[in-house]
Amino acid sequence: MAWWGDDSRAQVTEQAVKDFEKIHANIQVNVSYSGWNGYWQKITTELSGGNGPDVMQQDVSTLSSYAQRGALLSLSKNAIDTSSISSAALDSGVINGNLYAIPAGIEGVTMFYNPSLLQKAGVTITQNEQLTWTQYAKIANQVTQKVKGVYGTPDLSGDEVAFQFYLRENGENEYTASGKLGFDKQTFENWLNYWASLRKSGAAPRPLLLRLRQMLLKLKAPLRQGKRHFPLILRVILTLTTMSPISKNLWG
Repeated sequence: MAWWGDDSRAQVTEQAVKDFEKIHANIQVNVSYSGWNGYWQKITTELSGGNGPDVMQQDVSTLSSYAQRGALLSLSKNAIDTSSISSAALDSGVINGNLYAIPAGIEGVTMFYNPSLLQKAGVTITQNEQLTWTQYAKIANQVTQKVKGVYGTPDLSGDEVAFQFYLRENGENEYTASGKLGFDKQTFENWLNYWASLRKSGAAPRPLLLRLRQMLLKLKAPLRQGKRHFPLILRVILTLTTMSPISKNLWG
């Protein structure tokens, strides 16, 4: 069994494995984990050599490619009880009609804002209010114009999750079910121009790398200092548990 993550995730997972082995005394589970980058290199090498893990952690961004090249076992016809998992969550592990992964956990995407800065800028956001990208840009510009020395937004032009939300608002997706790009050139240009406009108006920092360098040097969060209205969107990570074809013997 292989996964990526830090020591805290390893401790929890290893304990779960020990609990599993207590219940199933005839099964011994060998575990392996590493950081994000090292994990994928190791998995690719092991699968290429035919000795990949029976159970492995996958990500929504990689699941399709691994499934389509036959590196994963279809779980659709195996006796696995998934009744406690919502169909919406379970669908994230389905590729071309086959279940290749079972979600072990889903994190929500959250955006924090500084209410005192919004108040100074004359902006009111009601609880659970849904904003369009046009409304977001308007608020960001208003904050920058009304509150001296404050950026209304970070530059999210390179944030994949933010881009995914933008695509969905426009009726598109990042990838199709077959793994091809799910958006057209014009949509991508519109996305880049959206942030270019915010940088030009001063609502977003320019250049981004300089801003990030300054943040790292200060080692303090701008939101905490009242220097930025919206922090970066927390990335959503869908953790998936998958099995390689070699695992068929485990399920009869």
